[in-house]
Amino acid sequence: MGFGFATVTPSATSVAQAGAAAVGTYPQRSLTEIQNLINAIQNNNPGALPSYTELQYVPVPYYAGQVSLTQVAAFIDNAIRNYGLANPIVNFIVNSPYNLWTTNFVSSLAANPYLSVTSLNMLLSNIYMPANYAQFLLYYLAQNYYYNKWIETVTANAPSITFSANATISTSPLIAQSITIASGVTVTCGTRTCFIITQNFNSQGTVVAYGAIGATPVTSGAVAGLGSIGGTGRS
Repeated sequence: MGFGFATVTPSATSVAQAGAAAVGTYPQRSLTEIQNLINAIQNNNPGALPSYTELQYVPVPYYAGQVSLTQVAAFIDNAIRNYGLANPIVNFIVNSPYNLWTTNFVSSLAANPYLSVTSLNMLLSNIYMPANYAQFLLYYLAQNYYYNKWIETVTANAPSITFSANATISTSPLIAQSITIASGVTVTCGTRTCFIITQNFNSQGTVVAYGAIGATPVTSGAVAGLGSIGGTGRS
């Protein structure tokens, strides 16, 4: 039995269009404040902001078409990784001040390649990030075919595992950055369904599902779902 994802058709409404209704609902700001934020995003320089409370307005110039989503993603990534601003950004994501940080905006930001897996993982694992919201973002990535980013995020803090002797897996899913099964080694799934989630799967041995006579080894693929009669891999 394989491991797969259902299809979700993206909305025809763009993120910018969806957020346009929110623009104008926040307190009046000076032209200088607005331009300072635009310049900071375009130059990828969070340190140029007079106050980090200005970060709450980051979606505004995007909705107005003054900066691209890629520029916003790179800016947020820099703010998280190099300026230690994960906490306030999580706060904005969760509370959406002035309804600017909509779920459409946040999910599109999470999927953008310029928001690194490192930053995304720091947001999802932040103490102030509700589990349901983190789950929603991971679900969005998986459902919309951002498989690599989903896998890299899920396995970010996982260990690497090597099976050098016969073993039975009692945990499902088994999550690791990399999994290696040595030649001649048999790994048996001790549960009815055994899922393996890893960035790198190198099997020179055999993976056997629970109750099966045997199974074809999964030699590659990031997400493998092994059922009672065999195994499949997805790269």
